[in-house]
Amino acid sequence: MKIKKYETLILISLSICAMIFAIYTATTVLKRAKVDLSDDRLYSLSHGTQEILKKINTPITLKLYYSRTAASKGTEGLRQFNSYYQYIRDLLSEYVSKSRNNLKLEIIDPRPDTEEEESAMASGLKKFYLTDTESYFFGLVASNESGSEKAIEFFDPAKQESVEYEISKLIYNATNPQKKTIGLMTLLPIEGDINVNLARMIKAPINKGSVWTIQQFIEDFYKIKKIPLNEERITGVDMLLIMHPQKYSDKIKFAIDQYILGGGKALILVDPKAVSASSGNPFAKGEEASELTSLFATWGIDYAPAVAAGDKSLAVVGQFSADQQPQRLLPVMKCDRRCMENKEIISSGLNNLLFVFPGALTAKEVKGLTHSAIVTTTQEGGTYAVEDDAFMSPEMLWRNFRSNNSKIAIGYKIQGRFPSAYPNGPPADPAKKSEEAATPPLKEASKDGAVVIIADVDFISNQFAFSNTQLGVSTSNQNAFLLLNALDNLAGPSDLLTIRSNGRFNRNFDVIEDIEKRAESKTKSKVDEINNSIQQFTQELLALGQRAGKEGENIALIQNQGIQKRKELNKKIADLKKELRDVKREGREKIEILGKFFQYLNTLFVPAVIIVVGLVNFNTRRRKSDLKMANADEDENEEEDEDEDIDEVEDQKVISNTISKQTETTATKEVNL
Repeated sequence: MKIKKYETLILISLSICAMIFAIYTATTVLKRAKVDLSDDRLYSLSHGTQEILKKINTPITLKLYYSRTAASKGTEGLRQFNSYYQYIRDLLSEYVSKSRNNLKLEIIDPRPDTEEEESAMASGLKKFYLTDTESYFFGLVASNESGSEKAIEFFDPAKQESVEYEISKLIYNATNPQKKTIGLMTLLPIEGDINVNLARMIKAPINKGSVWTIQQFIEDFYKIKKIPLNEERITGVDMLLIMHPQKYSDKIKFAIDQYILGGGKALILVDPKAVSASSGNPFAKGEEASELTSLFATWGIDYAPAVAAGDKSLAVVGQFSADQQPQRLLPVMKCDRRCMENKEIISSGLNNLLFVFPGALTAKEVKGLTHSAIVTTTQEGGTYAVEDDAFMSPEMLWRNFRSNNSKIAIGYKIQGRFPSAYPNGPPADPAKKSEEAATPPLKEASKDGAVVIIADVDFISNQFAFSNTQLGVSTSNQNAFLLLNALDNLAGPSDLLTIRSNGRFNRNFDVIEDIEKRAESKTKSKVDEINNSIQQFTQELLALGQRAGKEGENIALIQNQGIQKRKELNKKIADLKKELRDVKREGREKIEILGKFFQYLNTLFVPAVIIVVGLVNFNTRRRKSDLKMANADEDENEEEDEDEDIDEVEDQKVISNTISKQTETTATKEVNL
């Protein structure tokens, strides 16, 4: 009895020790062991980010400011930011775990009138006033040992798809705080770029500035160095910005080619019809096209300078002249989220871009290069010739346009080892003496390079990207952000270029959205029918009123007809409204039924699983118990059989002994006789 008691105590002690060891192992050794089961691997870092973290050679402190206390006191919409905060926190924890102890994460809840709040404001984080006593912060600050700071001023859930890129860029800039230098190559009239005719046609503001506003935006983040167009060799810049290259010589094209082969990066803006470079009718002929066709072809990009991309579903409504009705203008394209579905980080999160006569780009495979589309049309995209006499007016252009039923790319990013457009060496220059031998030219790429091509120039001009307000100049759309995103992407290391856009943290309910869309389409048809009936009734009443003004008409009869018409219309409208309510109720009931189904599923699923597991466990234990009892019975039967056999053997021995004794007694008696 005592032995069993000791065995029980030993088992309990061993179980407690095993549990403590398991907890310790899970919180230390297995802390970094994670499995990302999300659809788009939202909690996993891309290869480019991991390479950036491996190259960090100085400690970086990440301070995540989140007003958790204020959010818990705020509205329901503000409390929903808690889920996004948890996602950002987990993602930053993954950064720290992969940084080889070079990153340190601090989570701060800045309360009003505290040093933490002052620190957040000093770092440039956005402050939102909730009440007179509560404020809200949600941003990230990265600082290095020298005290240099970089910040993400606010984490917007709408930009969640590019949050890994933004955090990786922040960390890279914190380790490399110096400004990059951009080499600017352009002959555009950046002073006084307004095209009055086209601005009035699409109701764009007429901004007469001394310089392009986009240039001022760029200078806030980069140094700009102008590159002469007769340069033989491009040096001293971190990247190139080539705007509207017209009739470039082979000499400057060769310089660009050599710069890219040496691992350089370039953002190139071309345009089949740059209205910001002209001053007349935008639909008239002219030499506003730009191209670098020979270089593009070597890089696997087909671009025709006289062909533009169009999409009727993206066309902007405007007027060609004041005496015309507003109409769809095919050359002016407003791109929404449908145009940025390729998970390219440069255009991720953008949904409001405006292009004017954008060009059409197509990519073909080139060894060593990868091509990814940045901006495209929808599936209704097509192309048209901008210099054809048949398309001298927007009305004719609209009538004659035909869709290709495919997406047409307006921008591309190319990266990798670029081939040379001049494999036989530099172009001949008669003016150059033979003894003036320069540095031997590159015939193949020595490093990975990157080029971004956007087939429009007008999208960053003042009249199409900015507007004047009472508070100064502001952006009219997201055109400026597209250009700055491209420059930021090129300014980083090659590892930063490989980071793609992630999936959405918040998923849409596709089934519910389909139900709502179907109900909305039915509702719209009913509303249109009601409005048409009212309009028809109004026209009939006007006709009756005109008849009443004529001589010889019976006014009383006309009044009776008007009353009768009104009764008929009211009855018809009442019937249509009833059908409208039925349609809305039907859609609402479907959504409610679906919601109840998931509610019951969530409520009953766990208990059902527990019951099933319990029944399976009960049956398993019962079968084991029955089997054990059966084995015990068999053992008892075997023991009884063995006992019976032993008894028989002993009985036989007793009988044999008795017989032998009787025999001996008989023999003794015989001897005595």
